[in-house]
Amino acid sequence: MGDDTIPTKLTELAWDDNYILAKQLGLKEDPNSSSGYEILNNNDVNFWILEFKSEKVYGPFDEDNFVKKRDELGISTSLKLRKIEDIK
Repeated sequence: MGDDTIPTKLTELAWDDNYILAKQLGLKEDPNSSSGYEILNNNDVNFWILEFKSEKVYGPFDEDNFVKKRDELGISTSLKLRKIEDIK
């Protein structure tokens, strides 16, 4: 069985009683640092779906395939991803 964690930086989340939806950005080396420091890579975007009941993790997806899988699973379009900093 694979690793059931979402790597790197989560930037957006949504959840209900059945699913967690997540948007994740990868990291890249900071060109202004010589110490190996990494910064967000806005060109490395993945989406994930976690299903509570089955404990399945779907992803990583690009945005189009995320929408397709979301539709396939019957996840309501009213469940909207929100920026982490806006969730309180």
